[in-house]
Amino acid sequence: MARPIVLDTDTGVDDALAICLAMRSHEIDVACITAVSGNIDVDYATANILRTLDAIEPNRRPPVARGAGRPLVREPVCADEVHGGDGLGGAHALTDDDGRPTYPPSDVPPAQDAAQDVILREIRERDGDITLVAVGPLTNIARCVQADPAAIGSVREIVVMGGVFDRPGNVSICAEFNIYADPHAAAIVFDCGAPITLFPLNVTEQVTLTRDAVNRHGNDGLGRFVRDITGHTMEFAAQYEDAQGMYVHDALTIAYLVDEGLFGFRDACVTIETSGDISAGLTAADLRDRPRFKDTPNARIALSVDAPRFLALFEDRVLRG
Repeated sequence: MARPIVLDTDTGVDDALAICLAMRSHEIDVACITAVSGNIDVDYATANILRTLDAIEPNRRPPVARGAGRPLVREPVCADEVHGGDGLGGAHALTDDDGRPTYPPSDVPPAQDAAQDVILREIRERDGDITLVAVGPLTNIARCVQADPAAIGSVREIVVMGGVFDRPGNVSICAEFNIYADPHAAAIVFDCGAPITLFPLNVTEQVTLTRDAVNRHGNDGLGRFVRDITGHTMEFAAQYEDAQGMYVHDALTIAYLVDEGLFGFRDACVTIETSGDISAGLTAADLRDRPRFKDTPNARIALSVDAPRFLALFEDRVLRG
């Protein structure tokens, strides 16, 4: 039986790839997709979910809801230098030979209800038998915790892409973007009592989607969409990270729901630094084998991945689509 999920996203390029993999995986039932401010403004994030669904053309289209437009406390930050001004690598501006937009605004509107209300309704209607997959800042999920902590505490699992341990971050010397963008929300979520599985940079940066792999399947269908949206991010990675492709951070959370055996995990107590000019957004956990100093775990952290198997899964389900 397919596992029902809510996918909460600040729809940049890797977020769109996660949506593609989720919608192409029979093991998953995407109950709804919600947008949050992060990589890009929440209105762009919402529009990008809708455009991505148009490109996928699924048999059943999940409802889409707009969520929080700013963090709980901090001023908004974005990552448009990585994802392009529209969040999809400039795909909004692409045109076909006849001059028509390649990826026009969707004819399907988002839901009228706010993301928080949609998420809580899904949880209540399913008596908690749902997984929340959060691949952007945790603002929407934290607002749900504040509104109904019992409901969030009842969910099957919260799967988060975020954080980094024992290495530099990707937005500051110690912080990963999703946590940095709203550390106060992250602190609330990690203290909510629900089972949390975390995919930090430690594991997501072990997988690179190469330009060659994308170009092999980039002439039509969903492969063309992937080619069109990833070019900007790959150019950024080549210039600033000396990379031969791009990290597909968010898609790893979906692959976990398809095949948990792809990953190796460690239980730990994760705490979030919410203040400090340098340390805001830091995720801290003692990953040493020193049990006498261990706090009670509140998360399961992914630390290893079978990258070739993941890439084969992604190529089969998305690039060949």
